[in-house]
Amino acid sequence: MSSTQARPALSSRTVGASSPLARIALAGFVSFFTASVVVGALNPGYSPIREAMSALAATNARYAGLMIAAFLLAAVAFVSTGILLWRQFAGSRAGRVAAGLIMVGGPEMAVCGLARQDCSERLPSCIDYGSAPLASTHFWVHQYVALVLFTGLTVAMFLLARAVRTSAGREYLARPTRLIAIYCVLTIVVVFMAEIGNSYHGLFQRLFAVLTFGWPLLIATTSPRLAPAGADARNGVGAEPSSLAAR
Repeated sequence: MSSTQARPALSSRTVGASSPLARIALAGFVSFFTASVVVGALNPGYSPIREAMSALAATNARYAGLMIAAFLLAAVAFVSTGILLWRQFAGSRAGRVAAGLIMVGGPEMAVCGLARQDCSERLPSCIDYGSAPLASTHFWVHQYVALVLFTGLTVAMFLLARAVRTSAGREYLARPTRLIAIYCVLTIVVVFMAEIGNSYHGLFQRLFAVLTFGWPLLIATTSPRLAPAGADARNGVGAEPSSLAAR
């Protein structure tokens, strides 16, 4: 007797970009990146290509308070994004774990903003440069929490790729999500840990942040692509097996 494989049901919790949580998340992330541009411009000699965004909240940075506030707004955005993802993928274990990792990213982002670097770690004149034997405790707290944050976001990307692959109408998001996750792994290992390509550290970090901040929010607010009316019947999905129909 022949059988047909049922497609996963579409989530009844679909939300759009106009939902309050989505607006809060978008505003938080946009504020963070806007602040990085504005505060960077207000710090003479700062290079967004070479230096990290965290340097803009360092103890010796000008207008560091603006960047610290941006970190806190991004923390709220992470929590909001995580809640949205939890609602979207409540029936997927991978989706729930990914949502949890992104929600936890909120407090981690707040710690990164409040535990400040002493100066721009990418500059040889900074005490945080290299092995940083004279660096402060809050610098090391910032570094390790940031590494945990980046690792958690990367794991979340792999889990999201699995969640959307099994979500009807969102399968097309699986491949780009997986590619982003692979880029994140390479960035952490090659740029952040092995410190290869130091001259472009800031550029790689910004791309990493844009992808890991923005892509989960995009997934959380993207409605499933519904098949045209009658498409399932033409493809035999949901149709009664012929052996049963004959009865």
